[in-house]
Amino acid sequence: MDLEFINEKENPQGEATPTMANVIKQARKAGAVDLRVSMPAEVVKYDHVKQKVDVKPLLKKKYNDGSVVEQPVIYNVPVGHPRAGEAFVHMPIKKGHYVWLIFGDKSLDKWLSTGGNVDPEDVRSHHISDAVAYPGVYPFSDPAAVQNGDDIIISNKTTHIFVKPNNHFQVKNAGEELVEILCDFVRAVREARTYTGVGMQLLNHLKFPTIEQRLKTFLESRG
Repeated sequence: MDLEFINEKENPQGEATPTMANVIKQARKAGAVDLRVSMPAEVVKYDHVKQKVDVKPLLKKKYNDGSVVEQPVIYNVPVGHPRAGEAFVHMPIKKGHYVWLIFGDKSLDKWLSTGGNVDPEDVRSHHISDAVAYPGVYPFSDPAAVQNGDDIIISNKTTHIFVKPNNHFQVKNAGEELVEILCDFVRAVREARTYTGVGMQLLNHLKFPTIEQRLKTFLESRG
C-alpha cells in the first residue's frame, strides 16, 4: 500500500486525522533532531597528557517549532591526533581553537577505558557524550596562511617546513633558512685559513666538495 495516497479524514470536531505516511514522516523528523553525526566545536580546555578536550559545539540546536537552544559543553572528549603506535604528530591545541566532532555509533566509554574489542554495555547511539574531536577544520573566514598549493607544509607560528615535489625542502624561521645556512657554513670552512709552520694554509678535507654538493640537493634556489 502506498501510504502517500491515504487521505486525511475529518473527525466530528473538524480536526484532521493524520495519515500513516505523515505519522512516519514526523517520527523520522523527530528522530533526526537528536541524531548527531558531526559538527564544529570550540576548545574550552585541553589536556595534552591524556589528549582529551572539553569543547563547546558551535551549531545551535533548532527544533521544528522554530526554537533555538545552545548546545552544552562536552567534557573529556578524546582528540584524534594522527598516530600509529609510537609514531604520532601532536597539534598544540589551545583554548579558542576549532575542532571537528564525530559522534560514535555506540557508546565509547568502555573502549576508551580498556581498548580492545569490547561490549559497549549501552544501547545509546550517536550520543553527545560519544564525541571524538579532530583538529584542523576552520571556517572559510579564518583560513591557514598556506604559501603555495604544491608543497607539504608544517608550520607553527613563524617556523615552517616545506617538503617540495622537486627533491628540495626548506626549514625556515622568521628570517633564516636552515639548509642555506648549512651550505654557507661548509663554504666558509672550505675558504677558511690557518697559520702553520710553513705559513698560511687553507683548511681542507677531501669530503668538503662532496658534502657541499649533497647539501645543495636539498636547497631550494631563491632565484
